[in-house]
Amino acid sequence: MSAATVSPKARCTEEELLVELVQYFPNVEEEFVEDIQKLTAKGVTYIDACVHWAEQRGIEDIAMLAPMIRRNLNLMSKITVDAENLNYIKKVPRLPI
Repeated sequence: MSAATVSPKARCTEEELLVELVQYFPNVEEEFVEDIQKLTAKGVTYIDACVHWAEQRGIEDIAMLAPMIRRNLNLMSKITVDAENLNYIKKVPRLPI
């Protein structure tokens, strides 16, 4: 993959951001989830893995990843738990499983 710099357009919808990412990186959604899983298996938090993934691809604005994260509920919930554990967001009470 090329290391082209990708920057979001002003006031794009999430769908437009995803289309722009796919234009630069074919199969971006599948690769994104796979790469994040590989990084977290090495002990990296989900949030750090997303930031690293974006940096490696020259994506300047991490908000461009939001459409892919929202489409994958499993990944979104893991990022939410990470954010709660790091006190980035308020913890939500959960039932023990």
